[in-house]
Amino acid sequence: MTGARAAETFDAVVLGAGEAGALVAERAVAAGRRVALVYRAPYGSTCLNTGCVPSKFLIRRARVAHVARTAGRFHVRVGEPQVDLAGIVREKDALVRGHRAEAERGAATAERLTLVEGAARFVSAREVVAAGRTLRAERIFIATGLRPLIPRIDGLDRVRVLTNESLMDLMELPEHLVVAGGGYIACELGQAFRRYGSRVTIVQSRDHLLPREEPDVSAVLERAVAAEGIDLVLGHRVVRVEPVRAGVRVVARAPDGGERAVGGSHLLIAAGRRPNTDGLALDTAGVATDDQGFVRVDRTLATTVPGIWAIGEVNGAQPFTRVCQEEANRRRPRSPMRTPSRGRASPSTAAPWATPSSPTRRSAASASPSATRASAATTSPRGPSPSARSPRPNSSARRPG
Repeated sequence: MTGARAAETFDAVVLGAGEAGALVAERAVAAGRRVALVYRAPYGSTCLNTGCVPSKFLIRRARVAHVARTAGRFHVRVGEPQVDLAGIVREKDALVRGHRAEAERGAATAERLTLVEGAARFVSAREVVAAGRTLRAERIFIATGLRPLIPRIDGLDRVRVLTNESLMDLMELPEHLVVAGGGYIACELGQAFRRYGSRVTIVQSRDHLLPREEPDVSAVLERAVAAEGIDLVLGHRVVRVEPVRAGVRVVARAPDGGERAVGGSHLLIAAGRRPNTDGLALDTAGVATDDQGFVRVDRTLATTVPGIWAIGEVNGAQPFTRVCQEEANRRRPRSPMRTPSRGRASPSTAAPWATPSSPTRRSAASASPSATRASAATTSPRGPSPSARSPRPNSSARRPG
């Protein structure tokens, strides 16, 4: 007779093998604790798999094409560059695979660390189920990260939709890339594909690109991308899309009701990101979220349930690699498993960031998602400073995530 499998008990269960989750797990096992690290394939962080590393790899090569194309400014004639996008993507994939394999090997051989591949869901405030296993711990860390947000747009289910993740896997250059959105992903990847040779149109509902920045910063970037041949449709919200023979027709509406239609071969949705919390059954454990699904935390990153913390992007603060890592570090004041004092604040009250478009945009802001952003933006025509470039992939590979 077969019965239900007994719960496996650990000192901690960590949900997510990204920057925050992996670092918590690493610190805990180094201190002699037994940890279950639950992850969904592919192993590793957004930064490594679909974020900083692959995007900056593509952006860097796009800049090479741009420098070659505009070399006449320096009285150097080289002609129109021939971009082998498939070759670039294969090289990008090989880089990511190599670092991911190194990270996964390190985690698989770490003492006291149990890897569990699969989707996790809470069955109580102290237990989660993943891959048919029940994992129990007095301390649970939610570090499940974010994914692209696909808004409700009429007709979107009838056309091929690209996100930043799938766009970076294209082997052929889009003839005309239409980008819905005007944030950092839209600007970075829109400019990169324009530099590769695609025609690019950015359709933005707000009056400016990067609308959270100072208006003069947005204006500088708008002039720069327009000078490179990117068409900007600002102050128009995408209301419907239609499949056409050449690809897709995007209809956008202004506040006064006026509409503009843009036809393209490919459609990139860059409308933001959403937390990976909808499948966790957080209500079963009593963990509260906001109306967007981000886990509510206090200044110590504790959730509404004692013994459960939310670290990294999933708590809605700043979705940056270094902030995720620092939040993970703060879960261990002296020992990774010691519960921090309730008065200990998250370290990320202010942090700088950069958008590696050209000109580069740098800012600093409060980590609180509801706080007023204090911009300290500057621009540089030379591209990202060393401190603004993506982290070395090896930094991810040295951790279990």
